Amino acid sequence: IYDEYGNELLTESYSGWDNTTGSWIGNSKGERTYNQFNKLDYFILYAWDTSTSDWRFDKKVENTYDEFGNLTVYSYFEWDVANSRWLEVTRARYEYNEDQRNIRTEYYNLNRSTLELLLTQYEVSYYTSLVVLNQNLLYPYGGGSQTINIESNGNWAIIFTADWLTIT
Repeated sequence: IYDEYGNELLTESYSGWDNTTGSWIGNSKGERTYNQFNKLDYFILYAWDTSTSDWRFDKKVENTYDEFGNLTVYSYFEWDVANSRWLEVTRARYEYNEDQRNIRTEYYNLNRSTLELLLTQYEVSYYTSLVVLNQNLLYPYGGGSQTINIESNGNWAIIFTADWLTIT
């Protein structure tokens, strides 16, 4: 099923016919919603539960946008069957400058031992009239601090310092 803009709202796929129950055997189902910018707000994926012969939650994505239509938060969830709840597995946060250019991105991943989202990657972009300088920092679950000195054409410098969480 599609909306008036051609965006896919609902999909269902089936793997076959069950002669015993006289019904289709589900494979996957997806539901989507879109915002005023015609961008994906929400996506939920269902899987077929053979024990109930019905759809069950599987995965979902939630997106948040600013007033300019820039993606500011992307969140990915997985359904925790044992506890009947959504677990946020991945999150990305985006920041933009006055020219609507992405200047900062933070990536978080779930620590499955503590069920906490931890900052695992950080990207900073600096724009000049001629070049984009991008600093990509990868951090496994660990701690410490990092100082980055970036200079461009000898006429400016930016120093970035961050302290990272430590799992004990």
